[in-house]
Amino acid sequence: MVQNKITEIRTKNYLSKTELAKICDVTCSTVSMWEGGQRGLDVKHAKLLSKTFGVTLDWLFGLDEDAVQVRVPSNKKSVTIVEKGEMPKTVVLKDKQYEEIKAILNKFESKD
Repeated sequence: MVQNKITEIRTKNYLSKTELAKICDVTCSTVSMWEGGQRGLDVKHAKLLSKTFGVTLDWLFGLDEDAVQVRVPSNKKSVTIVEKGEMPKTVVLKDKQYEEIKAILNKFESKD
């Protein structure tokens, strides 16, 4: 499962195996082995892929395919949405849209 996610991350970001290898500071053959399932993905590189490409570790490892995650970064006026195992989609918002979404998310947080 994780090998398919690595391939999806790479291809949806229009990266070659060599380019992804540079990002991860590994060899191209390591990326090939990850994608082919011959080598497991270690924690260090899983975290790097998660952070770099904005995917959750649960998504990367196929643990939560049906999750919907909405994240509003505090320093940007954008929303990143991850839905049903898809690659994240980031949308830049206008000020009013940003404030409306932030208010909705704050309502959810206050219910906990």
